[in-house]
Amino acid sequence: MQPLTSDDPAAIGGYRLEARLGSGGMGRVYLAFTPAGRPVALKVVRSDLGDDQDFRIRFEQEIQAARRVRGLYTAELIDADPAATPPWLVTAYVPGPSVEEVIGRDGPMPEAMVFRLIAGVAEALQAIHAAGVIHRDLKPSNVLLAQDGPRVIDFGIARALAASPMTRTGATMGSPDYLSPEQILNRPVTPAIDVFALGSLAAFAAVGRLPFGRGPITEVAHRVVQERPDLAGCPAGLVTFIEACLQKEPHARPSPAQIIEFCVARAALLGDPGPPRPVAIPAAAGGAHAPGGWSARSATVALDQAGLAGPGRPGRRRPSLVTALAIVAATSIAAAAVVVAIAVTSHPGADRTAGATGGAAAPRRSVAARAPVPPHPVVLLSQGQPVTASSVQQGSPWVAANAVDGNTGTRWSTNFSDPQWLEVDLGAVHPITKVVLDWETAYAVAFQIQVSDDGTTWTDIYSTTTGAGGSQTLPVSGAGRYVRMYGTQRATQWGYSLWEFQVFGR
Repeated sequence: MQPLTSDDPAAIGGYRLEARLGSGGMGRVYLAFTPAGRPVALKVVRSDLGDDQDFRIRFEQEIQAARRVRGLYTAELIDADPAATPPWLVTAYVPGPSVEEVIGRDGPMPEAMVFRLIAGVAEALQAIHAAGVIHRDLKPSNVLLAQDGPRVIDFGIARALAASPMTRTGATMGSPDYLSPEQILNRPVTPAIDVFALGSLAAFAAVGRLPFGRGPITEVAHRVVQERPDLAGCPAGLVTFIEACLQKEPHARPSPAQIIEFCVARAALLGDPGPPRPVAIPAAAGGAHAPGGWSARSATVALDQAGLAGPGRPGRRRPSLVTALAIVAATSIAAAAVVVAIAVTSHPGADRTAGATGGAAAPRRSVAARAPVPPHPVVLLSQGQPVTASSVQQGSPWVAANAVDGNTGTRWSTNFSDPQWLEVDLGAVHPITKVVLDWETAYAVAFQIQVSDDGTTWTDIYSTTTGAGGSQTLPVSGAGRYVRMYGTQRATQWGYSLWEFQVFGR
């Protein structure tokens, strides 16, 4: 945190500026206060970016998307004015240092602490992806350590920066340290790029260095695309997880839900003693540039504390995910079985019949310690995932990927023959609970929703002969990695014109 200078304004958009928290590729970040005195983080866009109309358009689009993100482990977007000169946005203020600062000062985190950290960040990614947003710039400086757990910041904003002339020409590509192979190769991106970045983040937290090393941009980029990560010195339990996240192919990486499950099970296996007693955090600590007083132990405290009062019950502590890690699983044998099962299913081509073996039973835990993990929330699984179709209309820009891009202004349309299908690859087997179809006026009246584990053997989980146009919400029950809409009869001579194909599940 730095004092304001003569170059800094006193107020922006009705928010009083107090100090500088830092700066980055998009502009400066300030500690500011609302009229009522609540602290917030206010980011002001660089003037050269604000002068670029393409940037402003993309910035406004990303602001609208970021407003939909709600999660305990994200810094919520509170206010913004993309039309201002310069543009600005306001997010919740997070009083704590970044992961980058903590590792730079105190070295690698203990193994159990890394699992708690990654579980919280993965839950943040769940909330971000459920809102149809891809972070695109997940890295240690964008994860802050608050008293009640990590907070992911700057989600989705990197896409707006890509609209500027400098980044479009590649003149400011930046470091590929946390970029996925598909980003480096300029291929279509999906939420799986954030999982790749999470793997690099976990490696940095565990061993204090990047998994693909440092050096000239071209050399690092080559290693990211072609070579295995260097995880020497990393705890064995973390190696399994990190290698799964750093798979070269997006569909081979685990989902945030699988990551959370793995981290919870691993923390239980390590015999995590639970949150230590609270300690005082310096009142002046702020944002990405907090003063001294944070160490590996105090960061552990920050990750473990719940510290949130429930509505109507002052002082009652509402446990967060990171706190719940201390009360998961009954015995170390049960935890080991879960760890092995998840590790096997998160690696493509692994033998799914493999199981856990051996081990002495751990001491019995209390009833609270054997409480089951709450079920994962229902989230949107299909958006941005790989998709294929039987055909597309000749000479038309309507392509299969339009059906999972989150944009109801683009569509997939088939040729004029029956039957037709549109198939999305979720990347892993998921329980499916709901499918939403957004049709144009030309639609299929007879169709099935089908699921498959391998993409060859299909099971019907919904069928109708009286389909309707517009938006259809179909409650379904099944599980699979691949989900498809299989149309067998059209209402008119037109093909199956579908705006969006949304698959929800756990």
